[in-house]
Amino acid sequence: ADVKPEQIIEWLGSYPRVLLIDEMNNCTSLLEKSIPSTNLAEFLKDNFLSKEDQYLVFSSHIVSTVGQLSSYMDSGSSRPIAIHELPLIRNVTNAVQVFDWPELNPRKALFYGLVPALIYMARLEEKSSIAHISFHKVKEAIRTCVKDGLV
Repeated sequence: ADVKPEQIIEWLGSYPRVLLIDEMNNCTSLLEKSIPSTNLAEFLKDNFLSKEDQYLVFSSHIVSTVGQLSSYMDSGSSRPIAIHELPLIRNVTNAVQVFDWPELNPRKALFYGLVPALIYMARLEEKSSIAHISFHKVKEAIRTCVKDGLV
């Protein structure tokens, strides 16, 4: 069913809001300057950035999405745009030791995007069939990755 912008605005009301968009690079209307892309950017700007307690967070595999979006959303706002990259494994040899995974090689590390959390989860799945990991173990793994210079 088609949803009109006015319906979304009515549904949102005046509540504080955060819009999370995963893989915004898949929003093909932002790839070129056009009426649909301008309309989308204006909608996002007016309803998720212009007022207090309104936020827009998105991920993208293409850095240019930021440039495309910002060119449509030009404003006098002093709100910053923050770009955060995922932490990555910098040294596979250290990762082998930290994750206690002798079979970890550059190919496997790349398969998991060099992302410590994904490598950690893959290692746990290989070691056991435990589906749930305690918060303590996750924090401990993060601390170890930071301490050993993996991220």
